[in-house]
Amino acid sequence: DEPHYDIRWKNRLLGDCGYDPGVVRIHDLNHYLGELLRGAHCERGLNDFLCTFECSESGRHRAAADVYWLIEFVAYVRQGL
Repeated sequence: DEPHYDIRWKNRLLGDCGYDPGVVRIHDLNHYLGELLRGAHCERGLNDFLCTFECSESGRHRAAADVYWLIEFVAYVRQGL
């Protein structure tokens, strides 16, 4: 996979989902989720959420999988708080 291809798909999929691609950065996700967990005083760690989420997910088309996975993972963490 070519990085510029992945970035174009990320931007298109985020835009289609109603997110501003210029604002959402993958690098910020770890910090954002950490703040969510700390703010909720959650006993579960981020790795625990990650492992249980990955076990429950089924395979998807490669082009959309990464962005869709991130959006669903954030929703999963929010539900678990």
